[in-house]
Amino acid sequence: MDQCAGIDIGFDGSDYHSSSGKIYRECSDGTKVTQNEGSSFTGNSTRKTPVTKRRKLHVSFGNIEVREYSQTLVDHPGATYGPSIGLSWDHVSAKTLDIEAHECYRIFHTPRRVGNALAMTHCVRRQFLQNELNISREEIEKACSEAERIQKQRLSSRARIPLEPMDVVIESLKRKVARVVRRTLNQ
Repeated sequence: MDQCAGIDIGFDGSDYHSSSGKIYRECSDGTKVTQNEGSSFTGNSTRKTPVTKRRKLHVSFGNIEVREYSQTLVDHPGATYGPSIGLSWDHVSAKTLDIEAHECYRIFHTPRRVGNALAMTHCVRRQFLQNELNISREEIEKACSEAERIQKQRLSSRARIPLEPMDVVIESLKRKVARVVRRTLNQ
């Protein structure tokens, strides 16, 4: 009996989907059957008849949970100069909202910021850390020096990328020489 008979189309990788909305299925006997999306195959090994089924698929969202996290000093090397600010691991508050209400509020009351509006200068970050988060000047300097160290490591790694093929050749040569030396010593 044909493997296609009575099997609904699934998205398990056994079907081939085209941009035109047709689904191609290869049967056990090597034949290929074409079907429009939303229909299923029925029939036996001698006859394949697509039967159209209308399935209404939809996605809906209910409530969303908005969490707020406190900010803290981090040693992330992303800031080009000065201290970096990141999020702490623990959330401060969480509130559950209806998604429609949230989207309406967000659109009319809090327009999205883009580009430079998202960035803070190093002076603003330093003042925020000292005045709002009560982080000492020594802690800020320690985080800045750690970030600079990581930035230098990254620059060093980037500088070595063009030399990497040569490193691979040198390592291969070292292994071959070591193998030859071992063989001569064992003889």
